[in-house]
Amino acid sequence: MSDTYLVMAMIDPSYRLASFPKGQASHGGVSRMPNFGDRMTVRQMVDVATFLQSRYVVRQTSPNSVD
Repeated sequence: MSDTYLVMAMIDPSYRLASFPKGQASHGGVSRMPNFGDRMTVRQMVDVATFLQSRYVVRQTSPNSVD
């Protein structure tokens, strides 16, 4: 995920909703996550995105694994 995607998700969580798990990500087509665009500064959002990116790991899974 890019920093831009993560910041956009904080500004407007309904912009691109997760497809899974259906029903838990949204209610009536609106994200359950609150909009942080009016609660955080741009710097704070960038800092959160940077923090998340530093911990993001892509894991390969086998067809038989259950995660």
